[in-house]
Amino acid sequence: MFYVMSVTETVVTHARTPKTYQSAEVVSGHKADHAATDAAHRLNRQAETLEAFVVVENENKLDKGERYPQVLAAALGVCQHSCHIK
Repeated sequence: MFYVMSVTETVVTHARTPKTYQSAEVVSGHKADHAATDAAHRLNRQAETLEAFVVVENENKLDKGERYPQVLAAALGVCQHSCHIK
């Protein structure tokens, strides 16, 4: 599965209904990487911060709305070497 996660401490999106996300919060889950990437791009356009949302691939089920700081940290660490996040 591919998950869209927020990266920064507090992210506010400015769509029809503004939403606030916390760091390492799962925003959405997708079976296809292109769907997750599209969702992350859309959210990044709505956010106050560039690159506020990233796509993380994880074999375990992550629940929407929950925070997984260790998953995000591991994905960001991997990105420095082979960039598995988009």
